Amino acid sequence: MAAFRVLSVIKLAPKPLCTGVLLHPASTKFRPHWTKTSKQLTTKSHASRHWVAERGVSIGLLGLGAAAFVSPGGAVDYALAATLVLHSYWGVQQLITDYVHTPGGTRFSSMLLQLMAAATFASLCSFNYNDVGICRAVAMLWSL
Repeated sequence: MAAFRVLSVIKLAPKPLCTGVLLHPASTKFRPHWTKTSKQLTTKSHASRHWVAERGVSIGLLGLGAAAFVSPGGAVDYALAATLVLHSYWGVQQLITDYVHTPGGTRFSSMLLQLMAAATFASLCSFNYNDVGICRAVAMLWSL
């Protein structure tokens, strides 16, 4: 019964007349929520496209895993390096978004994440170019 009362209160709660961001603290003008500000997305569909891109990279990793098993080579090594770094970058970025709430902490964490992602990608590319590559290294680990 209490849950029904909570749900009925939520449904009956008044909706705000205008949603948006104040242009200036002393101003009463609002910018609509679908226009671009420095911290907002350009359109509502941007998040949807980003979600589709994340899922595409995840599915691509499955295909690259199979390709690395069937025919290891330089192209698969570099594609794995790029998609692994991008996949992990997006995942850790979501962790930062969800759990880091201080303005300085968010900025520092994002900068550190970008630096680590760039260093990881450069290291994987160097490993692919100067050593055996990701596919052959995993095969060597499996043969132990």
